[in-house]
Amino acid sequence: MLQAYIQLYSNLEVRINDLINQKRLGPVDALDSLTSYAIAEEGTNTLYLGLVEVICQRDAVEQPYTLKEIEMLLNYFPHAILQDT
Repeated sequence: MLQAYIQLYSNLEVRINDLINQKRLGPVDALDSLTSYAIAEEGTNTLYLGLVEVICQRDAVEQPYTLKEIEMLLNYFPHAILQDT
């Protein structure tokens, strides 16, 4: 069961990285993905950095962050990245 769980997150990570590279993942979806991976304590730094880059491309004037989204960023931002750089 554990192996299937690890494989699932690994396969999803490959797909999300593909979407990031193809510029087909929007900032809202990137934030949702970042939150999910942070809660599960899965994902690589490459994934997290790609997701954060997409999130940062959001135009906060045209599409302001909601209080829920700000909470997601504050609570689930992968602080481990800061330790590895």
